[in-house]
Amino acid sequence: TAVVNLKDVGYDRMPLWLLWRMHAMSIHFVHPVVDILNYVMLEYGQPMHAFDLDKLSGLLEVRLAKEGETIKLLNGENCQLTKEMLVIADENGPQALAGVMGGEFSSVSSDTKSILIESAHFVPKRIAKACRHYRYVSDSAYRFERGVDPLLPELAINRAIELLNHCFPTSRVASPNADKVPLENRFVETQLFKQQVEEYLGCMIDTDTITASLGKIVQTSFCPKTESWYLRQPSYRFDLDREVNWISEVIRLVGYDVLESKMPQLPQTKTEESYNWRIPFMCSDYLRYQGYTETLSFTFVDGQSQQKLQPSTDLVRLKNPLSQTGDVLRQTLVLGLLKVAQYNYQRQMRDFKIFEWGNAYHQTEEVNENHLVAGVCVGNVEQPFWADTPKHIDFFDVKGHVMGLMAVFGVSEQIEFRAAKRSMYHPHKAADIICNQQVIGHLGILHPDHAERLDLPESVAMFEIDYGQLQLQTFRSIADVSRFPSVKRDLSFWVNQAVSYADIKGCISNLGIETLRQCSLFDRYVDDAESDRISMSISLVFQHTKKTLTEKDISKSMTLVLNALNTNFNIALRGGAYGFTNDSNQG
Repeated sequence: TAVVNLKDVGYDRMPLWLLWRMHAMSIHFVHPVVDILNYVMLEYGQPMHAFDLDKLSGLLEVRLAKEGETIKLLNGENCQLTKEMLVIADENGPQALAGVMGGEFSSVSSDTKSILIESAHFVPKRIAKACRHYRYVSDSAYRFERGVDPLLPELAINRAIELLNHCFPTSRVASPNADKVPLENRFVETQLFKQQVEEYLGCMIDTDTITASLGKIVQTSFCPKTESWYLRQPSYRFDLDREVNWISEVIRLVGYDVLESKMPQLPQTKTEESYNWRIPFMCSDYLRYQGYTETLSFTFVDGQSQQKLQPSTDLVRLKNPLSQTGDVLRQTLVLGLLKVAQYNYQRQMRDFKIFEWGNAYHQTEEVNENHLVAGVCVGNVEQPFWADTPKHIDFFDVKGHVMGLMAVFGVSEQIEFRAAKRSMYHPHKAADIICNQQVIGHLGILHPDHAERLDLPESVAMFEIDYGQLQLQTFRSIADVSRFPSVKRDLSFWVNQAVSYADIKGCISNLGIETLRQCSLFDRYVDDAESDRISMSISLVFQHTKKTLTEKDISKSMTLVLNALNTNFNIALRGGAYGFTNDSNQG
């Protein structure tokens, strides 16, 4: 610390070169002495603080705050201190939050007659903790939390006294009173072996070259007996506290071009897990082939927007968010994609498809991570053409994209779609994606309320899939193509309107008919006279790999199908029988 008794202090007494430098450094002129301390801070990198000596009682001390103590800081905020906070205090209580910001009561003003200058070193962790706790940012804290040379306080205060004597010779500046703490034990001494350097870098570097590189940082010499260097951490390098950091400095100074490119020697293990890293990239390739554009959005999202789109009680909230628009971790990729869609649509982009793959999070007993891929389609299916009527994106377009994506992984036959109710989707145009009786995703049309809020059209289709539940089938079985003709049978029947085609198809698939190759719905009819029934028409394709199917074989299979549908859904055939056609061109 140093005491300055002010007399004839003013900006008109300061040399022009110093005022010009302060202006060039964007120093806000507060008080001549305070401005000189800020100038020295930029010159040396050591923050200092000025107290009004007449407002202090007794000696200053650096201590931990006591329970219940408060302080009003220079920014006008009243700070409730905790026992873990470091303060600079006098007999009356805290006068500054150490290393962060001074108190308003003891601040310097135009009426100040005597000033006490404080220059000290603070441990970075202490200052960083205070900044995060109170969310304060200052020039002093910015430097202390990143580390300041512990030898600088004395140099900086001597430089400040030199400038004060030069600018205000009539003022009386007392010599600094130093309260030194031994620092020798704070600097780590490391023995760096040449073998360690070679093992970490994977190449041979000449001993003299290494010695010359280390000599640019600290005085050292090579010891041939131990084949090592004895290194003492410089006071201004907090990072050089272990061998690997010294090795990083060596290669940085020697040059990275001396490192040779070598393929790592890794065991060649071919397991399903070793191929799973390819899954998101395969999703990306397929969607780009379908005309999608890949996007990248922030993992931090607005909690209110997240709750509006997908209400949830297991949000992962950040303790120290950078802003209120990023206070939670995302639970869905759709929110970020809708923000991108909104941005583009407001700039007259009317027809586009975008997707993203990444992680989403939800809170249970601990934070859980899901690996998702999601897509959003806006506008028309294709660009408008004079000979065609434009077609808006609908549920079945995005369903086709999902089916094609599942075909990439060889699970399209195991995929089912079941009607679902989700807050982000239209009440009657949404479905869950089910694979092997497990929900792996969802798709549908954006809810009209969300579309209106985001200023998007009604034709916005979306999907989201948890690709972490997909397993890449590295080795797929290949079946021979049958040389025998296929036979198609069409079946039309009445069924309760609560029964979906997925239920019909699942029932038929569970019969395990070996010759059944395909089951598809080609017509669905609703008769106003039938209040509780609908008509479905399905097509069944049969084919054998070793012989031509006879009418007896087909009738046997059709009987199984009819009995199963009648037992499970009480169907009624239209016309009392089923029609059939032979299609010898199939297969």
